[in-house]
Amino acid sequence: MTEPFLNKQVLSALVINRGNINTDDLMPKFVLKKVDATGYDSYLFDGWRFNDKGSLDKKLSDRTPNDGFELNVFEKLFKKTPGLLITAFNFGCGSSREHAVWGLVQYGIKVVIGYFDGDKAAFDDIFFNSSPKNGLLLIELPKEMVIYLREACETAHASGAEFPMEVDLENQCIFAGEKKFDFDIDKRTKDKLLKGLDDADEIKANYSKDIEDWEKRTKKEKPFLLEPING
Repeated sequence: MTEPFLNKQVLSALVINRGNINTDDLMPKFVLKKVDATGYDSYLFDGWRFNDKGSLDKKLSDRTPNDGFELNVFEKLFKKTPGLLITAFNFGCGSSREHAVWGLVQYGIKVVIGYFDGDKAAFDDIFFNSSPKNGLLLIELPKEMVIYLREACETAHASGAEFPMEVDLENQCIFAGEKKFDFDIDKRTKDKLLKGLDDADEIKANYSKDIEDWEKRTKKEKPFLLEPING
């Protein structure tokens, strides 16, 4: 179970205008040694966010930040983390590590916007499939729309102002100022996000009666299948 996606929420946007951002850029390999599922926000964009080499032994307070990296500039300017990323194409490509999604969500990113470019989609397929089950909404828009949002966001930040965007997942649209942008999302993915369901939760929610009937039938006909396995 993940946190349900809050409908009609206003998020402060940040531009990271790079194509082909891979999962190693998002979450370095050394973090895969972690045995728990928390604390990944400390290592998000580790190779770009810090000037020193990271490791699990280093505290965040002991790291040397890269003052020119977009996340650090945003945090210094607005004293908080962004909730929405405006990127380019093929975001989340590379290995299938789900840790990259965990890092984004735990850092506070709720939405990532990208565009398709030629034969490259906005998001890598594996990353695209793992994001909603962890509460991360991915939005693919035409390139010209993303460029508009990128330039508007960069202009606002250059003047010292935030660039707020309202995300209406239920009605599949986002608002930036007076402009509205519609996006596509399949019903199943939208429902999972709004209800905060991962794959297991979805199965339980949709087939709870079938599961209950199977357990009752199995308990009566094949009770040995439900007995605990002693190691």
